[in-house]
Amino acid sequence: MSTKFYDNYCKRKLNIVKRFIKKTDNILDIGCGNPIETWCIRELKKYPKWTGLDINPPKNESRIIKGDILKIKIKKTDVVICMDMLEHFKNPKIVVKRLSGIAIKKLIIVAPVTSFKSFKRILKILKHIFGVIIFQGHYHEFLENEIINMAEGFEYKKVFYIEFPVPLLSKVLFKLDMLKSGIFIFERK
Repeated sequence: MSTKFYDNYCKRKLNIVKRFIKKTDNILDIGCGNPIETWCIRELKKYPKWTGLDINPPKNESRIIKGDILKIKIKKTDVVICMDMLEHFKNPKIVVKRLSGIAIKKLIIVAPVTSFKSFKRILKILKHIFGVIIFQGHYHEFLENEIINMAEGFEYKKVFYIEFPVPLLSKVLFKLDMLKSGIFIFERK
C-alpha cells in the first residue's frame, strides 16, 4: 500500500479523533505500532500524556509499550483510542469490553464498516480467495450497530465516516456505502 495514500487516510481520521481529545487527557492508543502509520504516531506524540500499546512497536519509540491488550496489566486512563485494530481480533467483543474497562471518559474506535450484511458475506469470500494480501489479516468488517452495542458502560455519541484505505476502490466502496472507516465516539455514562 502506498505510504502517501495511507498517510492521507491517517490525516483524515486523526483530524476527526483530535476533536475529541485534549492536551490534558491521559490517552492510551491501542495498536499504534503499524509501521505505515508513523504519521499518526508523530501527531499523537504532541499530546504530552499520550502512550501507545502494540504487540510489535517500532524501535526507538519510548512512549509505546510492548504488549497484548488482552494480557497486559494497564491502569485506567481518560481516553482509549483503538484505530484500525479491532478487525484484527477473532473476538472483538472481548477487546472492546477490555477497552471499556480501561477508559474513564471516552472510547474512540476506528473500524471498517459496511451497511450491508450481504457485503460482509462477499468480503468473506474475497478474503478466502485473496487472503491477507488485500485485507491484511482482517477477521471482521462491522455493521454500525455491532460496534455501538459492544461498548458497555458508554453512551454512543457520534460516528463519522471516511473512505476505507483500499487503493483504487476506496471512492467506489464509500459512495456505494459498501465499505468505509467508521470513527465511533463514546463517552462514559
